[in-house]
Amino acid sequence: MQLPANLRSALDELFEQTNPSELEKASNRLTRRYRDEVLDGKMHISDKNAALGYIAARFPATYGAVYSALDEVADICPSFLPSSQLDVGAGPGTAVFAASRIFPSLEKAMLVEQSNDIIAIGKELFSRLITEKDSDIFAVKAGELPRETSSATGFQYAFSTNWQKADISTLSGEKLPKADLVTASYVLDELQEKTQDFLVDRLWEKTVGVLLLVEPGTPAGFKRLMRQRQRLLEQSAHILAPCPHELTCPVQSPDWCHFSVRVERSRMHKLAKQAVVPFEDEKYCYLAVSEKKPDVQYCRILSRPQRSSGRINISLCLPNGEKNTEISTKKNKKLYSLMRRVEWGSRVEKIKP
Repeated sequence: MQLPANLRSALDELFEQTNPSELEKASNRLTRRYRDEVLDGKMHISDKNAALGYIAARFPATYGAVYSALDEVADICPSFLPSSQLDVGAGPGTAVFAASRIFPSLEKAMLVEQSNDIIAIGKELFSRLITEKDSDIFAVKAGELPRETSSATGFQYAFSTNWQKADISTLSGEKLPKADLVTASYVLDELQEKTQDFLVDRLWEKTVGVLLLVEPGTPAGFKRLMRQRQRLLEQSAHILAPCPHELTCPVQSPDWCHFSVRVERSRMHKLAKQAVVPFEDEKYCYLAVSEKKPDVQYCRILSRPQRSSGRINISLCLPNGEKNTEISTKKNKKLYSLMRRVEWGSRVEKIKP
């Protein structure tokens, strides 16, 4: 997966005056905090260097994970056309950038973030993008009063952002607007369990259409989402994805349900991580819920298909709440052909032809 061209260009401009050595140090510190899920009362993004380190090291991967999850929501619910988004723990607006690519119907977003430094960067990125001549980030609606106007072309972009600086661990529901799409990505891992519950309850209260939670693709990230899955089901939420059912999860420790997206590394991304490989595989977990139950039945591919000479093994989560392994050889040509085309994380309505 690549970032949109104009977003890559805006990020490159952002890093032009950045000291590469300082960026690498900040990126490494931030990556360690996220990887170790440090809970020491300090903000992960505590200053401008940390904010730039996040942009270099984490922005592409977070974008890829959120984009992939929202793309699945859009496939399952093609009638879902959100016009508003609430993004909590927004960083520089990563989830809003991703959502506006998936849903051109979006017109406004409120972004809640604690770090002044990352808010400043986010505002700068949005400002640059809405003045791009060939912007493919925002929906263009002629004939409406402009919220933002491109000085380069005169196009009127029916999209507005409202930033709110707030500590999400003590966020009051009164400060949040209701929204069609509510998102929180890589946020719960920074909070204590009681605070996680408090935040998810507030977010669900503000959800008109879909609530999306994205977490690192680790056993701990999966455990956090499974806890919220049960709590949301008790509050009459319905699961859109990734689960094809609302029964007890059949994935048990030491296994865990997670997915992967391959993200292209930019020059600055490689520099910050001292990486040579031009891509990285971001492992993530996600949970999308809605007030309405989806009207489709499907199976979910739980892991990378195991392919050997003339044989394919696929692990499936089924609508009846069971986990199953499907095996096919070349002797069953139709089934083998079908299973060759599926990938980890895919939604399939039918395996056996």
